[in-house]
Amino acid sequence: MTKKTHIIYSIISICAVLAYGGFIVKNAMREVDTVEETVPYEKEEIAEIEEIELITEPADAVSHTHIDVPEKADEEPSSEAPTTEALTSFSPLFPTVGTVTKYFSLNHTYNSATSDWRAHCGIDIEALPAEAVVSVEDGTVTACYTDPLWGNVIEISHGEYTSVYRNLSTLIMVKEGDSVSRGEKISGVGSTAVTESGNAHLHFELMHYSEYIDPLELLG
Repeated sequence: MTKKTHIIYSIISICAVLAYGGFIVKNAMREVDTVEETVPYEKEEIAEIEEIELITEPADAVSHTHIDVPEKADEEPSSEAPTTEALTSFSPLFPTVGTVTKYFSLNHTYNSATSDWRAHCGIDIEALPAEAVVSVEDGTVTACYTDPLWGNVIEISHGEYTSVYRNLSTLIMVKEGDSVSRGEKISGVGSTAVTESGNAHLHFELMHYSEYIDPLELLG
């Protein structure tokens, strides 16, 4: 082989090596581009997953969070008339011996004695004049007075309940502040009330707090 021929082969070999090296480099660059194109999609998927977690996490947190609800404040006694079942713990005596001649009614009716319309918030018990009137239950006398319309009146507190005795014959047996026992005599049946006419009788009322109730539902 001549020197010239040897040089030509050498040049061809070098070109072949360079060409092969360029091919390798080109393929490598393509792989890099492929990797770079793939990574953003993977990053976007990761970002979406993280975003979903951020959205769902507060909901999970709320579902497991304890919420303190303020307790309801104590209510004042209802202004509605209490049911018979709610009053069974109070069993008052009959305040006197006699006959009920007029019944409890909150409807206004004409009163011939006063020439007006008014409710009858108690019961009338007709009895002999000065017939004993007794306290229907243990309690404390809270009022003892003469009313221009109702005559002699005594009011006794029994805790949640108040008993009111009107048209009495006298006020000398008890006074305000006295403690009285169940069945203790406090006055007598009279005819001192202007608001009611007729024979001697006791006008008797019962209240639960400030609400009038029908005495006949509880008297025994």
